[in-house]
Amino acid sequence: MNSTSILQGSVLGGTPLNWSIVGQRDFDGDGNSDVLWRDTSGNLGMWLMNGSAIASSTVLGNVPNNWSVVGTGDFNGDGLGDILWRDNLGNVGIWLMNGTKVVTTATVGNVPTNWVIAGSDMHGDIFWRNTTTGEVGIWVMNGTKISKTVDFGVVPLTWNLVGIGDFDNNGSTDMLWRDTSGNIGIWLMNGTTILSTAVVGNVPLTQAIAQTGDFNGDGKTDIMFVDNTGNVGVWFMDGTAILTTTTYGNIGTSWTVQALNAE
Repeated sequence: MNSTSILQGSVLGGTPLNWSIVGQRDFDGDGNSDVLWRDTSGNLGMWLMNGSAIASSTVLGNVPNNWSVVGTGDFNGDGLGDILWRDNLGNVGIWLMNGTKVVTTATVGNVPTNWVIAGSDMHGDIFWRNTTTGEVGIWVMNGTKISKTVDFGVVPLTWNLVGIGDFDNNGSTDMLWRDTSGNIGIWLMNGTTILSTAVVGNVPLTQAIAQTGDFNGDGKTDIMFVDNTGNVGVWFMDGTAILTTTTYGNIGTSWTVQALNAE
């Protein structure tokens, strides 16, 4: 992508349908996002990427299927992506990575399963939502240790935490919300302090938020939408203001945006 223009479209190859994309992050520090895969037997694999070319493909190992990849982030501040895990009993674990090598594994703690991980960012912070009470919280991480927990209180369950990113380019990760009527909201953050909240606009529920990312290179997170017929569009953001909107084209309904863990 180059802002509102598609520079290139490439088919990278095919994989058996028992493999699914479970994450994307720069795991080897070359500036390219890499692709994390998992098959139905618990095998974990990685494509190290060079732009739209696969530089290498590696199976990292096997993890029992009661553990799921729930996020990626740079938990130890080395500039390399790491992997966040959670099992079906609520245990949370981290793999510190160096490319395709697992450097360290650690169990961080246990959280009741009515709390779900809504995202993790490149600072290593983990964003939580309680699906029973509506509470919202953050774990501020220092490597594989929790340095601080913050509870922001209750948000009505009609609102879902659907993405994270730095919408105002102040170095802090903000929260993207959507309610059951299609309203879009943003919490602008300064660390773990809420600077401001705003309802940005409304989008019909036929359009899903597919990904967040900086699509025009201005350092501010933007929002990608895909509708139920395959049309792909982006809101280019400046904080809580929509600068412009663009429709890129139509990908059809047999293709999906694989956007897990994007910012």
